[in-house]
Amino acid sequence: MAFIELMRQLFDATHHGEDTPQIQRAVELRDELSNDPNNIAAFEELASIIKNAENDRNPADPLTGERVTAETSEPTTDPELILYALSEEIGSDPRAWYPLVQLARLSGGNDAESARRFLETAADRDESGLALAEGVKLLRETGQHDAAIQLGLGRWQPQTQTPTVGEELVNAALEANKIDEARGYVNILKDEGAPDEMIDDLSLAIATMDEEN
Repeated sequence: MAFIELMRQLFDATHHGEDTPQIQRAVELRDELSNDPNNIAAFEELASIIKNAENDRNPADPLTGERVTAETSEPTTDPELILYALSEEIGSDPRAWYPLVQLARLSGGNDAESARRFLETAADRDESGLALAEGVKLLRETGQHDAAIQLGLGRWQPQTQTPTVGEELVNAALEANKIDEARGYVNILKDEGAPDEMIDDLSLAIATMDEEN
């Protein structure tokens, strides 16, 4: 089912004469993402509308603070299903990388292999390195430190990509207790002229872990 139809189900708008303001805004944002599938601000605003749908549909009682739930026998639509549909729909654009990162985030808990494939495809579609940095960060934050390092090292081009990729690699290496590797990535960042503040912060983190060990 198309994303907008799922949104209408979420807000019960199919039972009324016209779309809710949330649906109208969702359509506008979806159009913006058609023009630029990596418009992060538009994607996140749309994701916020989806995530806040339960509050919008069933607002809290101003006196008791309790959630007021409409009496209905109709099943509600899972917001995560709609987020997945949105990410999949936009991710089919060959320019898209940010929606693929979101697909990886949504599927990671249940299908780690598919999540990694999404991240690999996202990184391959983006020359700037932003997608790669996001992918390394996502894997790192989910405890997949070796996978994060593998993804980063296989695609990192420090001469042309954002130094954030190297920063995330350092963090992944430190969390995997691979201090020498982390130090090596910092040296690469230095050679490629990464910001001094970044180098100082990463060097401090390495020194701190060195002392702890």
